[in-house]
Amino acid sequence: MQNCLRAYAERYDDENNSPFVEPDENVLKAVSLPTVEECQRVMNFDTRNDENGANAGKRRDESAGRGAKNGLMVSAPPATNRGLVKYDGEEYLPNWGGYDGGVEASIFGDWKDENAFNLFALQANRCKQAADDGDLEASMMEVGKFVWKVSEKGANCGFFKYKWVLESHGVKLYAHSNPKNSIPAFRVRFGAECLMRTNLFEAVETLKNALREIGFIWETEKVSRVDMQVLLPVDIYEFVDAMKGSRVVTKCRGKCEMVSNCSTMRIETITLRSQNAELCIYDKRAQVYQSDQLYFLTFHEYVMRDSKMPEHLTRVEFRFRREMLARYGIDTFQQLRESQEALPQVFGRDWFRILERDKVRGSENVIKDAPIWRRTMKAFKYYFSRDFTNQKRSDDLRKHKPTKLPPKAERLVKQAVGCLASVVAVVKSGVLGVSDVLEECGNVLKKEGDALYMKVVRKQIVNDIVHAYAPNGAGKFDCRDEIEMALLHPWVQDYYKLW
Repeated sequence: MQNCLRAYAERYDDENNSPFVEPDENVLKAVSLPTVEECQRVMNFDTRNDENGANAGKRRDESAGRGAKNGLMVSAPPATNRGLVKYDGEEYLPNWGGYDGGVEASIFGDWKDENAFNLFALQANRCKQAADDGDLEASMMEVGKFVWKVSEKGANCGFFKYKWVLESHGVKLYAHSNPKNSIPAFRVRFGAECLMRTNLFEAVETLKNALREIGFIWETEKVSRVDMQVLLPVDIYEFVDAMKGSRVVTKCRGKCEMVSNCSTMRIETITLRSQNAELCIYDKRAQVYQSDQLYFLTFHEYVMRDSKMPEHLTRVEFRFRREMLARYGIDTFQQLRESQEALPQVFGRDWFRILERDKVRGSENVIKDAPIWRRTMKAFKYYFSRDFTNQKRSDDLRKHKPTKLPPKAERLVKQAVGCLASVVAVVKSGVLGVSDVLEECGNVLKKEGDALYMKVVRKQIVNDIVHAYAPNGAGKFDCRDEIEMALLHPWVQDYYKLW
């Protein structure tokens, strides 16, 4: 497969050869840029403020780091009935790699007949107007066996303007109002909320079936963005230290950025960014704790499975855009599935590498990779081998409630307590104890009970439909009838139940 990908790349280079272009990472011909290497030596990937804690991860005792890693591998429960898998001398948790950085594609096809499209457009327009009016219930529509929330706005995506934007279970679907000739009828983005739960290729088949049920015939697609990632229980400074000196070999002709946290002065992100591809190495632990509460809970339930977050967790992510995918002959999801094992191996060799020692001009291909980069490539090979990714990741995950609130939810609770304290302080002349304060808070909330109830229900509906998140792990609002009933006043619901 690697030979096939390289053949596609050479063919792409030949067919798009032009003397009046600047060389970029898609051109495999050797490019002499001494300035780039000189800048790399100057930059040296060193930390600039070691005394303020930027290199704290490096200074930690190595034996403690090994103990933390071994403790994680021993205590973490298996994500499937296979449990921990040993592969090529390494142990892996089956849900620590995949496409959950996000995948996008344009969908081409035709509507079965004009009536099918007109019915879809009529429903989508009604829901879009309802969303603009603030009517949550009426902004929902069914496509296939799923309820979708329609946005009040359209969106520009790629080269086209899409009139309708639908969201459900972490999938964002853009629909075009005039899909003729070369205009894609739909564009889809499978987000992290979807792909942390579901295998990408199963999600594609599910979407095909949903569109078929409303009369759309999916003919082909063009994949435009693919993010492939793996998680490693290592400190990001293992990569920082490995990249010091002149040990990086890359065809990237864009920018290299390092981002540090101003509070700790620790490096949290290393990004190599070009026009058609990116490599991002970042502290996943820090990113998760800075994320919104729904992502926090989803990550802990489906990736960490509510086990303790390891002391260090680094994510390595390859991000391929359309031109890079085309260069390797990947247009459809089937071609991506056939190439997924070889693609990161080729990319991690041809586009970016970390060497175990400083490079010497002409000897880059004979110097071995750094141990941390070899470990990364092993992880990519395991997580994207065809026999593993054919499995459904979410089938055997245990159902359990979150053990604690995410950090942002905890801050919201503190804000609510502060707001209630301010109200009680001005409406109560004196308090005798905790029970007195709670009683007064209860009186305040009772006055706003109806509004509070409806706000909670509306937020639960949006979390369930758009983000596929429910507090107990099982969604309640899977059809329009349940949504309509939930949005009724409680005494109206009781009246209906009597009948």
